[in-house]
Amino acid sequence: LCALLYKALHCESLLLKGNGAESMASDAAAAKEAAQRAAVQDFAQRSAKMRQYFENNMGKDVRETLSMLAQERPADAKTLMGQVFSGRKSPSEVASAPKSTDKDVLKLAPREYLSTQVAADLVPALCKVYQDGSRRAVSDLGAALMKG
Repeated sequence: LCALLYKALHCESLLLKGNGAESMASDAAAAKEAAQRAAVQDFAQRSAKMRQYFENNMGKDVRETLSMLAQERPADAKTLMGQVFSGRKSPSEVASAPKSTDKDVLKLAPREYLSTQVAADLVPALCKVYQDGSRRAVSDLGAALMKG
């Protein structure tokens, strides 16, 4: 009787689990899904930490400068950003800088202008400042822009 009960329980557990291949496939899928959820959660935590660092250390300065750049469309935005962030020029001096003469650039919407003309230079400099963990983030951002 004990042997029959053991066999019945063993067969029932196999039926609940499915055959070995199905069980392994579902375990692999569950593991993959769990890994994806963990990666998304890790990315969200790291990006929140970065946003907080940028906001605390340079948010106002960067917003003000980017706003002026989008309005004025200077010919050399990268150099001008470097000068403003390093303290050599004030954001209001962006207005007196030579303007871009490219008609296509002048037609761009502000967000599109910043994405196409400014982001390629600004993003690597922001990454460098963040990775270095700078305490003088704005001036180090200016130095990074002036170097690169």
